Amino acid sequence: MDRLYIRLGTWTITLCMFFVLSGISALAKPQASTTDDQSATTTKKKKKKAKAATDATASGDQAAASDTSATTAKKSKKSKKDTAAASSDASAASGDTPASKSTKKSKKIAATDAAPASAAATESKDRDQKEEDKKQEAFDLVLATIDALLAERGGEDKIWGSMIKQTLKRRRPGFNESYYGFRSFNKLLEEAAQRRLIALERDEKSGGYVVHNPASDA
Repeated sequence: MDRLYIRLGTWTITLCMFFVLSGISALAKPQASTTDDQSATTTKKKKKKAKAATDATASGDQAAASDTSATTAKKSKKSKKDTAAASSDASAASGDTPASKSTKKSKKIAATDAAPASAAATESKDRDQKEEDKKQEAFDLVLATIDALLAERGGEDKIWGSMIKQTLKRRRPGFNESYYGFRSFNKLLEEAAQRRLIALERDEKSGGYVVHNPASDA
């Protein structure tokens, strides 16, 4: 009987151990399966992250390439604008070269000098015209006096220069040959003779002039 009890106990223990081991094995398999699933899930997540990172990198590269292209285009436009501006500045600078400035300055100086010169020429012309008018007035007075003396004395009497001056001063007390631009009355008579308004004959004794009508001498 004791042996039977011992065998039964042994079998019981063996069965218990079998069931225990079976339970442990059953428990281990789900854990292994869970571990494998977790490992697979982790791997998938890593792959997704890697793919996302790759996609992000590719997008970043594309964006960078796009930015680079845009930057290059902007630089190209800016370079063209700078070139155009430089060309414009160069054109403006070429207009302001020392030679151009010197030419402009010379023209300005010439114009500035021309104005006073023109004014001086006009003034000189006016002055000469006034002097000529005065001389012509003196000649007219002398000729009128000669005509009066010829009418009074007749054509055969000599008309002296001194006689003309005395008669002229009687008729015009304020007469003075210097006012008309002559240093002496003889100078007035000599210029009138040069213009063929009168004819002069030098008297050797007195040194004076005898005045004749140029028409009568001809």
